[in-house]
Formats: sequence, structure tokens, C-alpha cells
Amino acid sequence: MHFFVTGINGFVGTHFCEYLLRSGHRVSGSFSTTTGAHRIKPGVQGHKYALGKPIPSDLFREVDYVVHLAWSLNEADIELNLAGTQSLVEAARAQGVKRQIFVSSYSATAEAVSAYGKGKFRAEGVLSDPDLVIIRPGLVIGKGGLCLKMVNTVSRLPVVPILGGNSIHIPIIGISHLCEAIVRVVDLKEKAWNLYYEPQVSMRFLLQTFAIRLRLRPVFLNIPIMPVFYFVRLLEICRIRLPIKSENIVGLLASQRTESRSNLSVLNLTDKDWRDDFLGSREERSNLQ
Repeated sequence: MHFFVTGINGFVGTHFCEYLLRSGHRVSGSFSTTTGAHRIKPGVQGHKYALGKPIPSDLFREVDYVVHLAWSLNEADIELNLAGTQSLVEAARAQGVKRQIFVSSYSATAEAVSAYGKGKFRAEGVLSDPDLVIIRPGLVIGKGGLCLKMVNTVSRLPVVPILGGNSIHIPIIGISHLCEAIVRVVDLKEKAWNLYYEPQVSMRFLLQTFAIRLRLRPVFLNIPIMPVFYFVRLLEICRIRLPIKSENIVGLLASQRTESRSNLSVLNLTDKDWRDDFLGSREERSNLQ
């Protein structure tokens, strides 16, 4: 089958293209920057294209499936994201693509606080196509994206603060399982998929896992979440920039109230430990307490 992947040079995009190639599929896709061309995997046919630009009439020639990953993280680009993705969906349908997948987010809810969650939720509402499938992955575990930012935090700090202690739980999915799941759902009737493991893992467990992978032994310190929120908000009022925003904290709290359930288990994915996407050996994993 021929897959077209938008955002092929991103964290999920590069891994997904590798998975498709290993599985024997034909792979093409789009990247938005000149530097992005250097990150395209051998065997992938790349097209330089940015959201909102005119769409070539033959962009989706002989394509069976389109996976929409392209999304600007600039908060000012939300309308560009929405209009650009909708235009791609319409163009793919007009050019004969039989199935499309929009990669949304677990944070895409009506109560979303972050610009990312709000934008993805709006996109789910405006993308209209009878053959469009929506998937909502949890935090994707692998060497990239938000996961990598969390790892970098653990690697820098001798004392790692854990907001909310063990009370905060995170929906996660390994990048390998996410790639496998995307391919599994393309021909299924279900139109929306929540993709993350159950039960969810605590923030403390996740950060400890990262520390073990880095062979570090930082001190993990539980921090009450609300005092941190007010402190961060105060600094924002004073126009002091931080790596975390108050809306991130509000979003984290809101995610604890989300009642959606994962339907990942029905896909019968391969038996693979999500920590394999970040941890190398069994010896490292056995050290996790």
C-alpha cells in the first residue's frame, strides 16, 4: 500500500515512515522546511509543502492512505493549522485517496486549556470526511517530542520536582506501538481511537524510568501542585519566561478528570514493552523499582 504522511520529518513522522518501509509499504510525504529535507529517510519520496500553501494537483497520485501529522506548534498558527489540514483532507479525497487518518491528541477535549489541545479539538470538529479516522494518542514515548523534553529535565537536575506527587497519572504509548496501531486502524470501521496503555502510569514512575535509562540517580521530590501554579502565574504576570506555563499545569489537572477510555487493546498489537522505545536492555529495566 502507498502511504502519504504529512510532517514526515517530525518525531512521529520519521518513526512512522521507518515502520512503513520495514513493513514493505510505499511511502511518500511532505515537509515544510528546507532543513527538513535532510531528515527524510532513504526510500521515502519527499515533497516540500507547507500548510496553507496551494496544493499540487498530483500530490496524492496513486496514494491509498494519508496520515495527517503536520501541525505548527506556534500558538498563533491555530487557524493556519485548521484551514491547512482541511484543505489537505479535501484535496486527498478529490484525488481518490480511500482513507485518511488525523492524528489528534489525548488532550483534545472540550475542556482543553493548552493551545495545542484546543486546536486539535477544534480540528476534530471541522474536519469533515466520511473516510477520515481520528486517533488520540497519549504522551508518545520515544527519543523526541515532549518525552525528550522531560528526559532532558531529568538529566539536568540533581533534584527532580514531581508536580502532584503520585496523584498525577499520564496516558502514554510507545512510539513503536503507535506506528503499528496507525496501520491497524486504517481499514477498520471505528472512526475514533483513544490510543494509550491502561492503567495509566504515575508521573513519578515515568520520570524514574527516564532516570534509569540515563543511569542517573536524582532525588525525586513531590511538590504540591497548586502552590507551583500560583508561583508560575505570578512570574508570568511579571513577564518572566519559564519552560512551563500556568496553562500547562491547568491542563495537567484537567486531564486527571477525563473519563475517556482507551480502545488500544482491541488492536492486538505485538507483545512489546513500551520501555523498549527508550530503555535498551533488560538489565536496565530490572533496576526499576
